[in-house]
Amino acid sequence: IPTVVIPGERRDQEIVYSCHLDHPSPGANDNASGCAGILEIARSLKRLIDTGALPRPTRTIRFIWPCEIECTIALLNARPEFAARTLATIHLDMIGGDTPVTQSILRVRGSPPSLPSFVSDVGFAFADYVNRQSLEFADTGAAALPLLDPQGSRAPLQAVVGGFEEGSDHQVWSEGSWRIPVIYIADWPDRYIHTQRDVPGNLDPTKMRRAIFIAAASGWFLANVAGADHEAIREAVMAQLARESITFAERSRVVRARGGTEADVETIVMGSLT
Repeated sequence: IPTVVIPGERRDQEIVYSCHLDHPSPGANDNASGCAGILEIARSLKRLIDTGALPRPTRTIRFIWPCEIECTIALLNARPEFAARTLATIHLDMIGGDTPVTQSILRVRGSPPSLPSFVSDVGFAFADYVNRQSLEFADTGAAALPLLDPQGSRAPLQAVVGGFEEGSDHQVWSEGSWRIPVIYIADWPDRYIHTQRDVPGNLDPTKMRRAIFIAAASGWFLANVAGADHEAIREAVMAQLARESITFAERSRVVRARGGTEADVETIVMGSLT
């Protein structure tokens, strides 16, 4: 199982990027796209660190290219120290399908409800940002960070963000044996999945660029987040709750109606996550 690291200041804590190399019917989207994606993240981060554009990360960043499911199970059982060091796993499985061709929508998912963690919200926050930037560019022709590729489309990303889905190696990391929070980035569906028509011509370089950015930014944040970043974490979590959760909004309303302060509201909402 190929694995490489970008050493951090701490070698006892790791942020892991994963994909899957093998497949009964190997294809461009499934999963050459995810495997190339984490390779590009490794190459880009290493170059930025080597040139001084980024500092060495606080935590080590690991990249793993296993066979799907079986190799991840084998790795974590044979080398339990991998799981012991891992604080979060970001898994890429199909990230580039050109939507008009493959009918695939990029989905950014998090940990299961049994494993609540701000890690998911970090991925959701970056995905929301890319969605907004790409839509602004499609609407106006200008945006601060549209993340376009010269050979790709100029359409908005419109990723589906939030929740949990099974279906790839991230579920091994997050299940009860290991309980490691995850961010899962994947296309679904893909009309050519598991067929000989899953070819490079079906991929959109712009969509891949955006998916890779979401994964890279999430991993870099997690590799460096510290107690001083509490405000950034809180904002990411609260933004996710505001977008998705009627339950927490209703709890906040009740707290205010009973004379509670904003601090009381935050305590109750944040406490609901733990």
